[in-house]
Amino acid sequence: AWRTAMNETEPPVAIQNWLWRAVNCVAALYFAAAAYVQLNDPDPVVWVPLYAAPSLLCVAVVVRPETAMSILWNTLSLVHVTVCALGALYVGMMGYRKGSLSPLEAEEGREFAGLLLVVLWLSLCTARSRVSLPAVSLSTVNLFVTLLAFLPAVAWLYWHFREQYNWQLPEHCQGSFGARDL
Repeated sequence: AWRTAMNETEPPVAIQNWLWRAVNCVAALYFAAAAYVQLNDPDPVVWVPLYAAPSLLCVAVVVRPETAMSILWNTLSLVHVTVCALGALYVGMMGYRKGSLSPLEAEEGREFAGLLLVVLWLSLCTARSRVSLPAVSLSTVNLFVTLLAFLPAVAWLYWHFREQYNWQLPEHCQGSFGARDL
């Protein structure tokens, strides 16, 4: 079995596995949507693969959760996390120099936040597949991961559908996912 429950207070293994697949499905959809909206970006060749790769890795976990324990999945994840961490460092330094790291106000801030989200998500996926956690910790990790999976999607929808922020969107972002052009 992929995971085994360690005590009676832990939810059944089937529920934990279903939850893990469900949150990875949400993350896969989020990263796919993030890749899609990058098609309007001035440099989609950079940003589309940066979001498409974690989407595909999450799809692999949805289809077969044990895939996250494979050497190939871990190697791809590690390479992508490294690239995104270096990208976040670069974008963070550029944004800091400009004084613009706020994700609500500056392109650099949104890019920085997106790269950190990729790093955090793939790191959590790798850690969850590799570390044998006590049952209570596994429940806590599952809760945290569930919240983390939904937070970016909710924040993104809020940003794109709030009229008072739409005028602040860069021109290439206006109109993405139904954001109204003002």
